[in-house]
Amino acid sequence: MESMRQPVSARPTPRNGSRPETSGLRKRRKRLSGPERRERLIKAAQKLFSIHGFRGATTRQLARAAGITDAVIFRHFPSKAALYAACLEERDLVLWSGEWIEELEGRLRVADDEGFIRLYFKRVIEAADLNPYYARLLLYAALEPHPVHRRAHVANTLQLKEVITKFVVAGQESGRFRSGSVALLVQALLALPVYHNLENHLFKQPWRMCSTSEMLEVGVQMVLAALCAPRDDRPSPIVRLTDGRPEEMDLAQASS
Repeated sequence: MESMRQPVSARPTPRNGSRPETSGLRKRRKRLSGPERRERLIKAAQKLFSIHGFRGATTRQLARAAGITDAVIFRHFPSKAALYAACLEERDLVLWSGEWIEELEGRLRVADDEGFIRLYFKRVIEAADLNPYYARLLLYAALEPHPVHRRAHVANTLQLKEVITKFVVAGQESGRFRSGSVALLVQALLALPVYHNLENHLFKQPWRMCSTSEMLEVGVQMVLAALCAPRDDRPSPIVRLTDGRPEEMDLAQASS
């Protein structure tokens, strides 16, 4: 008589009380703690908000991306706006940390101009490399008139702009930097690594892009040279093209 196979549940259990391993049974997932689940949700939401924006990303999409249910979102955040605020705050805190501002102020105190600029460039580029969705999230947040973005961004970038402004003013007062609009020089200093990040993580143009090492060496030297005052008091020459060739002009010629 043919013997009948016992179902898995009816098979004898070993003496140690554990069931024998059965192929095809899924391993039980590790249960995440509350903070771990919150962190996973923020990471998934940052990516989704960077693709669809605040208005375009639904709570259902956010839950699915994080591998949770809609109800779990509201255990950690009272609303989608609160989750959005947490995404922006974490983004800005990674980039504009107080420790980093203190390092910049240290370079400022000892008049280490090149070290100051290189530290700023390095930090901005590294932060974008660690969070590849940063550039898209930043632009989406700026384009959508949501008060959460403006509140978080202004609060977290104010210190950085203040220390860079102090850097430019100190250089001008000591004679190391050229005179002129402080706001213009601050913007020139801020702009280069930000555009480097946009090229690398957002635009991704087909032409050759500057490498990070080149930006940290040549780019820093270019910005420093632009900030530094001329070696004498003569005005910088004005150049015009004559028959396709550069030709220097004096101020009288330029004004005529």
